[in-house]
Amino acid sequence: MLNSSHFKKGQSGSPKNQFKEGHKHPRWKGGKYHIKDKDGYVCIRVSNHPHLPKFKYVREHRLVMEKHLGRYLTPAERIHHINGIKSDNRIENLLLCSTNKAQRDFHSKMERFMFSLIQTGIVYYDKEKEEFLITEVK
Repeated sequence: MLNSSHFKKGQSGSPKNQFKEGHKHPRWKGGKYHIKDKDGYVCIRVSNHPHLPKFKYVREHRLVMEKHLGRYLTPAERIHHINGIKSDNRIENLLLCSTNKAQRDFHSKMERFMFSLIQTGIVYYDKEKEEFLITEVK
């Protein structure tokens, strides 16, 4: 029988919740990480996925794209967040890239486009604010 002596000082949980997992645990929040992974992506806990890492969480944007396509993504396929916000996993914000190279090519196109906006005076870089800004139209 477990009692409070089985828990180290400062350890969260209680004996009655210690072995509960997933939706059975009182702190279950639907399987979503409320803290993003090391790269800033939202992750979802899943139990049956062909590319499931050992920690049982898959990045949400991959799951959204898989549902949209009706198939699992290959490990080589990459998803790009068009607006750059890693937590914005709406399908209209996601772009499927067949390989890592295709994603790098997309980033290169974005960079060239940004340079053209700067060269035409539509966008400029404010050194004091350290950010790109849109030129005001008069």
